[in-house]
Amino acid sequence: MIASFITLGRHGTTSMELLSVGISAALITTQVGLVVALPGLVGAHAVSCKLAQLKNTCKRITLQATTKPPYGTAGHTREALP
Repeated sequence: MIASFITLGRHGTTSMELLSVGISAALITTQVGLVVALPGLVGAHAVSCKLAQLKNTCKRITLQATTKPPYGTAGHTREALP
């Protein structure tokens, strides 16, 4: 697009053919950019969700491990064998 305007400015003309070529190139560049960016965005979101799940799982396991009293302390008694 910018190249088209530069060319139009150099030649001092307002040719619609030159402008349409520039617009076409800009649209193709935009399309290619979206084709590359959108799958990357979806992949990054998927990885982010998996990391959040892993973080929550680690927190839950850590909380369970640190809040349960060890065997033989209050609340946990061993029954006497007969």
